[in-house]
Amino acid sequence: CRRGVLLGALALGSPLAAPAASQAMVFDWAFVGDPMNPPDPSHSTCGPLLADPCGQVAHLFQISRFEVTNQQYVKFLQSVARDDLHGLYHPGMGASPLFGGILRTGAPGSYSYSLKPGFAEKPVVFVSFWSAVRFTNWLHNGEPYGPQGSATT
Repeated sequence: CRRGVLLGALALGSPLAAPAASQAMVFDWAFVGDPMNPPDPSHSTCGPLLADPCGQVAHLFQISRFEVTNQQYVKFLQSVARDDLHGLYHPGMGASPLFGGILRTGAPGSYSYSLKPGFAEKPVVFVSFWSAVRFTNWLHNGEPYGPQGSATT
C-alpha cells in the first residue's frame, strides 16, 4: 500500500536501553459521534465483506484529522523496530524518490531509521494495514521502547 492511515541496538532477546526521554506524540483529534446514525443512502454496502452499511457509526470514537507523518513513524520505528520482526519498515519508504521519506541503515538487531531531507512532515507511505495496527497499539501502550510484542505493538 503506498499510502498509510497512518509514524543503540543489542542482540535479539537482550534488554534494550531506553532512549532519552521524549515528548509523547500529539495528534489533532476529530470526534466522530452519533452512534447508529443512518447509513449513507448513496452507497449500498462498504467494509471488507461488502456487507456493512456505508457511513453508519456503531459507537463514539476519535480519529486524527491528519495523516501520520514520516517523522512520527520514524519515532515508532526507532522505538520498536531494531530487529523489525514484523516488517514495519517497507523498502519503498527509502527507495521511492517521490513518495518515500524514511531511510533504514544497519542489520537486523541494529537497524536505525532516519528521515530523508524535506520529508519529515509528509505523510508516511508504504504502510500495511497490520503495520498501522501495530503503530496504533504502540500509541495506546504509551509509546514504549523495546522489542515488538504485546507490551509494545
